Amino acid sequence: MKTRFDDNKVWHVGTKSYVIETMETAHLMNLLKMFEEKPYRTMRMIVEDIEQNEVFAYGKRAESKTESLWNATSMTAEELIDFALNSPLAMAVSAELMTRGVNLENVMTITVGSSFDASGVR
Repeated sequence: MKTRFDDNKVWHVGTKSYVIETMETAHLMNLLKMFEEKPYRTMRMIVEDIEQNEVFAYGKRAESKTESLWNATSMTAEELIDFALNSPLAMAVSAELMTRGVNLENVMTITVGSSFDASGVR
């Protein structure tokens, strides 16, 4: 399934779209922090994408909107965090931050105490 997390060039939120490489550094940092701290927001975004007629089969087969919604809303907080931080979107954001010289491991450790590493994989 294609969700906003599958886009490695643009961050889509609401009716707005932001090209990752043109976003402010602080905005990119906050995006990763949000993925780590707010798994419910990730779930809500996936649900919004499903309701736009996507099928979500994360770890499970889904052939309908009902099955997709069940799959998305059955994910644990840890699964949602892993899904978001290991998505093409988060990988692109991480790469852009490191290109800019951000010490991503330290930033994520300070902000949320995560075990985030430089590759973006927890």
